Amino acid sequence: MNGGDHLLMITHDLGVIAEIARRVVEEASTLAIFESPKHPYTRGLLRSIPKLGDRSRVGRQRLAEIEGLVPSLYDLPAGCPFAPRCPEVMAVCGENMPELIAVESEHRVRCWLYEAENA
Repeated sequence: MNGGDHLLMITHDLGVIAEIARRVVEEASTLAIFESPKHPYTRGLLRSIPKLGDRSRVGRQRLAEIEGLVPSLYDLPAGCPFAPRCPEVMAVCGENMPELIAVESEHRVRCWLYEAENA
């Protein structure tokens, strides 16, 4: 691909994303996403990655999971599609999709958490 071409890839495998992507859904560099994820879904995905040698003193630690079911693409909820599963959900999340907000100079995210901060 040359500099003008784009590829949309949807995956939950953040290892694959780290290897092939320069930018991801939060619209930031891949490094920024791994170092400082903004969207609750991205943070949930990062917490669910197994880490080699990551054990408690009692034994293996259970991986973090994102509660709930992924919505059907044929019947998406109103507002943010992650709202029904989001640990930081607010009433507005189920009503309207937020605009893409710049949270840092090269980092943008669609999340009402940051809409409130910028209001």
